[in-house]
This record gives sequence, structure tokens and C-alpha cells, in this order.
Amino acid sequence: MANRYAQEATEWLRRERDTDFTLLQGHVQVFPWCLTNLDWSKPSACSPDSDFIPSTILLRDVSLTGTDPITATVKVYWKDSQGDHEVRSVTYFTDWRQR
Repeated sequence: MANRYAQEATEWLRRERDTDFTLLQGHVQVFPWCLTNLDWSKPSACSPDSDFIPSTILLRDVSLTGTDPITATVKVYWKDSQGDHEVRSVTYFTDWRQR
């Protein structure tokens, strides 16, 4: 399930890139974005007590670095009786329309 949510975030970022690469560049920052609902409304790390993906125990954030390419590191993570768990996915986004 965590892999699916990481892939979902990567596909959403790809659509954001395709819509407006400059706007995606504007979201590059020092700290991660919490992607509870796949929008830019939480420009900070997820709160481990409240920012769950709806109807799950999973948290999801993305860190964006660089300008072209933009390195997007999506992290889906959770805690259960077995301990802490994490799925990480790294994707490089370029302004393919300029190539």
C-alpha cells in the first residue's frame, strides 16, 4: 500500500510538472511538503499525530531540491507495533518542453 501512495505522489508531481514547470520550481524549498491530500497546502513536514493520508496510518511528504532537474524525494512512512517503516522514491523532473 505504501508503494502505491508513493507512486500516486510521483504521478501527481509529473502532472504538476507538465502543467507548469516554473510553478513546480517555485515549490523547491529547504523543508519537505506534507502531501496528505496531494496539494501544496502544507509547506512543512507532516505532523506524526494528525497528517495521515485519509483512512490510513500512513504519512507522505516530498522534498524538492535543485532547479533543472528537480529532484523529488517522496517518502511514505508509518509506525505500528513492529516499529517504524518507510518507503522512499526518488524522481528527477526536467522541463522536457525546453529540450
